Amino acid sequence: EDDGLEDSSAEIENDQVYISRGPYWTHTQRMEKKLYAVPAGNTVKFRCPAMGSPIPTIHWLKNGREFRGEHRIG
Repeated sequence: EDDGLEDSSAEIENDQVYISRGPYWTHTQRMEKKLYAVPAGNTVKFRCPAMGSPIPTIHWLKNGREFRGEHRIG
């Protein structure tokens, strides 16, 4: 299993060690690609469990454009 350590780096500053780690998925078994079909007006939640140091920022895209939670699609 890939633990993502090859994307890690460490830095010593003022006698403190700072470790950076690239983003990695925490629950890949929950991220299977699926087709979601729900009736109009219903809510669908998509989750993207990921960690890293610093904490990654997740952006959702639809057709190459950013999609935010308050947006509606049809």
